[in-house]
Amino acid sequence: MTQHVPIRQTRPVSELPGWPKLPRSSSREPEPGDLLVASPSIADPSWRRALILLLDQDESGAVGVIINRKAELDGDILPLWVGEASEIMIGGPVSPEGLIGICPSNSELAASALTPDFGLMDLDKVESTIESLGALQVSYPWRLYVGYAGWGPEQLATEIERGDWYVVKGEQSDVLRVEPDQAWSSVLHRQRPNVQAWATLPDNPEMN
Repeated sequence: MTQHVPIRQTRPVSELPGWPKLPRSSSREPEPGDLLVASPSIADPSWRRALILLLDQDESGAVGVIINRKAELDGDILPLWVGEASEIMIGGPVSPEGLIGICPSNSELAASALTPDFGLMDLDKVESTIESLGALQVSYPWRLYVGYAGWGPEQLATEIERGDWYVVKGEQSDVLRVEPDQAWSSVLHRQRPNVQAWATLPDNPEMN
């Protein structure tokens, strides 16, 4: 699997006066359907306050999509049917011409479930349905991601151990309903108190 751009670290937030010590990210292996919540110590703009939905992981690496970056794309480079999506997001820097869809797992357009509540879409079926009916005509939200994030063997485990990512269970609302610019804070607010405090950090904690 293709590796993503290495993360550039700044001074750890745990060393800043008045801010909580960062907890160990997770004692378990992340699995598809989990969310990777970027630590406040990540300064690289590509990954700062990113929220990544993990799609797959095995000995060769891991793949996920960033779920809180709205896309601002030239409509000429995308198929017309993508406009049916509730949101179009930048999923990551790998394969920027590729599309990944997420919808409720009980949808007739779902290809495979990541959790009992949401999963990957069959985009061929989406496209053929729109071509035949003129519109998708569904009552639930679904989102498209342009590109994805990837990690090589052991790379994600190393980043989690270093404290770059906090691993949490994903919920359908995180992936399909919460406004992208609120998603990072929204997920943190439902965690244990010392992790909730991350959500209150200013953009530049050293200026606090």
